[in-house]
Amino acid sequence: MKKIHIELNKILNQSNNEVILKGVNINSPCVLKYQENHDFLEDIKNIKKIGANAITVPICPAYFQSRENYCEDILDPIVSLCKELNMYCLLDWHGQGNPITGETRQPGTLIEGYMKYDARPEIAKKTAEILAKRYGNESHVLFEILSALYLGINGKEWVEFASSIVSIIRKYSENIVVIAAMNWPQNLNALFDNQFEGNNIVFGIMIYPGSKDLDKINVKKLKENHAIIITECGYERLNPKEEMMKSTREEYALPLKKFIIENGFSWFAWCYHPVRQPVMLNSYSPEDFSEWGKFVKDELLK
Repeated sequence: MKKIHIELNKILNQSNNEVILKGVNINSPCVLKYQENHDFLEDIKNIKKIGANAITVPICPAYFQSRENYCEDILDPIVSLCKELNMYCLLDWHGQGNPITGETRQPGTLIEGYMKYDARPEIAKKTAEILAKRYGNESHVLFEILSALYLGINGKEWVEFASSIVSIIRKYSENIVVIAAMNWPQNLNALFDNQFEGNNIVFGIMIYPGSKDLDKINVKKLKENHAIIITECGYERLNPKEEMMKSTREEYALPLKKFIIENGFSWFAWCYHPVRQPVMLNSYSPEDFSEWGKFVKDELLK
C-alpha cells in the first residue's frame, strides 16, 4: 500500500497523486468485543464493502490501560486486516479533556477502574511511544494524538502538548500525525496565531450540526495553507443524546457534502454502530443503515 505524506495542504501518495480519505469510525473495539460480543473485524470488512478507503479506531484510554495485551488482541488484527484490505488506518487516542492539567471529560465514568476519556499527559505520551514503536513502519497507519482538547486549554498549550507528542512519534515514524482541534464544538481558530513545526502534520476537526458557521468559514481559510481533515461528522434526526447532533439530511448532510466536495476534504463519518451517536446503523445487521448511514453510503462514498 502506498505511503501517504503531506505536501503543502494536500495528502499525497508516493506517486505524488492526491489522496482523499473517505473513512468511517468504528466504535471502540474493546466495547465491541468485551461488552457487546461483536466482531469488529467484520465491521471493517463491511465498511470496505460500502466503498470506504479508511477507518478510524477510537482507542479507549480505559481499556488500553486495563487490558495488558491490548495491542496483541485488538490493534494487531485491525492493522493487519486494513493492510490486507488496502485501507488506511487512523489510530485515534480517544482521550478527551485538558492534556496540560489532566482534567478529563466525565472523570467519574470508569471502565475496569480507569477513566473512559483519560486525558492525562503522561498516559498520552506513554501510549504515543507504544503505538509509534509498534506500528510506525506500517505505511497505511496514521496517528491521532488526542480526540478532543478542551476544558480550558489555550492555543499556546495546544501547540506545546501536541508538539511533545509529535516529537515522541517522530523517534519511530514519519507517518502522518493528526492534531485534533480545540474546544467544543471544535474549531481551529488558534491556528491563525499559533504555528507548528515539522512535517506530515494534519489538523483534524469534528463537524457536527452544532458546529458554528464562522468556525467552518475559518476552516476553509486555514485549509489554503494547512492540511485539514474532518475526523468526525454525522447527525441524529429523531432522538439525539446531545442537542448539537440533531439535524436533518436537508439542513446538515447535503450542505456537509457540498462543503467536503468544494474544499477537497478528507473525512471520517461517525459511527458504524447502532448505539454510539450519530449512528450509521439501526441494528448490528450490516444492511440496516440509519438515515445518516444511507447518506454516507449512497452520497459521500459514491
